[in-house]
Amino acid sequence: MKSHTGIGAQILSGSRYDLLKIAANIAVAHHEWWDGTGYPKGLIGVAIPLEARLVAIADCFDALSTERPYKRAWPLDSVLATIKEESGKHFDPDLVRVFAELTACTDLQVLANMTRSDATFTAPPPLQLMDRRRLKAGTARNNSGV
Repeated sequence: MKSHTGIGAQILSGSRYDLLKIAANIAVAHHEWWDGTGYPKGLIGVAIPLEARLVAIADCFDALSTERPYKRAWPLDSVLATIKEESGKHFDPDLVRVFAELTACTDLQVLANMTRSDATFTAPPPLQLMDRRRLKAGTARNNSGV
């Protein structure tokens, strides 16, 4: 089970594309814990890439809030309480604080239903990737030229 972080990073590494470089960072470090007790390297705090710290919270939310063959979905208030309890241990406390603020003004049931097979959620069309140079220059456009 623990080898999936290295395998994922190996598949994604070596790309010239920034997005895939970020994905490789996420793959290798999304099971690192803020307090250093995670794997594969035992990174501590801000040594864990920001993108991996973000995905760790999202991964936990998804794992706990959705039904799996081996477990029922947890109630959303229990999921949120668990994430808050893990602040400073498993998760970056600053990101947990932001997550809590975002979840306070979001319909979490909609988020939780997005990955359930029985949900009637219709996914939006894929996000258009924007060229970072144009984004920085304030002229970002989607792939259709808009």
